Amino acid sequence: MLSFLRSVVSSVANGSSLRARLARATVWMLAGSGLNQALAMLASIGTARILGKVAFGEFGAVRSTVMTMAVLAGGGLGMATTRHVAALRTQDPERAGRLISLVLTLAWTMTGIAAAACALLARPIAVRVMQSENLTVPLMVSALAIVFSTVAGVQIGVVAGCEAFRPVAVLLALEGLSAGALMVAGAWLGGVTGAVAGYVAGTFISFLLRHRQVKIECRKANIPIMPMSISHARAEVPFLLTAVIPSMLLVAGAQPAEWLVRMMLVRGPDGMAALGLFTAAYSWAQLVQFIPSQIASPALTLLSNLVGAGDWPAFRRLLAESAGAVFGAAAVIAIPLALLSRFVMGLYGPAFRDGAGVFSAIVLAYAFGSVWTMLRAIFLAAGREWLQLAFTLAWGIGLPLFFLLQGKRTAMTLALSYGISFLMVVVTQLLAAWFLFRGSRTTRTVHEGV
Repeated sequence: MLSFLRSVVSSVANGSSLRARLARATVWMLAGSGLNQALAMLASIGTARILGKVAFGEFGAVRSTVMTMAVLAGGGLGMATTRHVAALRTQDPERAGRLISLVLTLAWTMTGIAAAACALLARPIAVRVMQSENLTVPLMVSALAIVFSTVAGVQIGVVAGCEAFRPVAVLLALEGLSAGALMVAGAWLGGVTGAVAGYVAGTFISFLLRHRQVKIECRKANIPIMPMSISHARAEVPFLLTAVIPSMLLVAGAQPAEWLVRMMLVRGPDGMAALGLFTAAYSWAQLVQFIPSQIASPALTLLSNLVGAGDWPAFRRLLAESAGAVFGAAAVIAIPLALLSRFVMGLYGPAFRDGAGVFSAIVLAYAFGSVWTMLRAIFLAAGREWLQLAFTLAWGIGLPLFFLLQGKRTAMTLALSYGISFLMVVVTQLLAAWFLFRGSRTTRTVHEGV
């Protein structure tokens, strides 16, 4: 038996088959993201216990606003980078380098504009939207996180596109450690403003570490990264139209809707206290997607590489294996968490215990959301960006619509709205996937028109 187990481990560690490559990638992503998630959860609990329910809601409102502006400025750039570096790194490394330079230039430019807008609009957003003038300074401080987090997302996309999943795991673990420690320390020293400053400092540290790793991995893959010239940028206009813009719209179709429903919740009867409760429960809902996302992320790299090589039989084989692994993983996490809801919410403090029902509803909702994550990777790898964009926009429209239709603006109705929206989109995604990939006919590749 021991000999058999050693042979299995050796085949996974040293093998070159698709299954071995996916297994290695998944193990490293699980390790790095697991530490990142655990440390972020501890930081969330520590921050909530220091700030209390209302102030924790204010912190959640600021972070949601920053994430939304970052998404509008450069969300999806990392995803596009991963796909095309994976597809081009062996066949055309020079072009891969040009695309990396182009995407980084876009990220710096667009996020710089977004950060300036955030700083200038901080007071109107705090007073008119969040109904709290005290959040003006935290919003202004958080503007820097828009730049660093987005550029760091592109950097991690480059490293993942090179299939360097071990460095990705290390970077994610270090990010969780630095950001979590600084956020808790900031909350202890300076309340909401201090917690936001700690969060910004964490994004800056991540940016520095990932910048160094990008240079290392590109050197190993012989990918030259040169300053982007106007002629090269003009030549890559098709890439922008067929890859970057759809990827950005994919993310932008969801995040603004999440920000909108949170601001609607703030205007409900319980205000920031309700948002603080929902923010605590929502952080654990992300845990439901943990294992599925660790399968989906390396699967996107490998699937894109297979599409670039035109190996569609292998694409469908890997699709079936990875999708099958995801479908069962979410429920295994969601159901035990739902049963432990009162205990978990109690970790945040006595004031959070009445959110046990909200906790159960949102973690079960994200069991459906994990299926969406895997199907999104499949459609993107197959070059069906615009189809996936339609699904994302449908979810973004459905979430606030279902929230409004329920009448009451409470944390529970918001959690239920997530579940209904995910269920609606996943059913349509499954039908589309069955129709597109059931036969042997090939679909459009990611390089067509690029």
